[in-house]
Amino acid sequence: MSSSQLSRNLPMFSIDTALGVTTMTNPVTLYMVGRDSLTSLMMVSAAIRPNFATGQAVCPTGYILVLDASSGSSNGRNGFCSPCGQEQYSVSPLAGLTPGVPSCFNCPPSADCSGLANVVFSRGTWAISKGMY
Repeated sequence: MSSSQLSRNLPMFSIDTALGVTTMTNPVTLYMVGRDSLTSLMMVSAAIRPNFATGQAVCPTGYILVLDASSGSSNGRNGFCSPCGQEQYSVSPLAGLTPGVPSCFNCPPSADCSGLANVVFSRGTWAISKGMY
């Protein structure tokens, strides 16, 4: 194909931080559209429906779910997974200090955090409670 485009509709999510659950509120389909470079015929691929994780598995450990406040409504917004940086961590993509706003946490005292979910404690016993140490 000489000219092509990927067409899609973006996933929309609703989030229930009290239960720690995300739900996809609209189906997503992907397909390719373009003109064949040899014959100039217009080509359209079959539509496919990708599978997306929901709930605590919506993002990999060490990432948080960031919802776009300017899109959709409280029942569904565009979202993406954002990695936690140096001296931060996340063990739950839905946890945050402010209800309904997932965030990476600062590294606890006496711990070494290299980002994502990598937390190494130099002393003491620590446990995860409500998505944070």
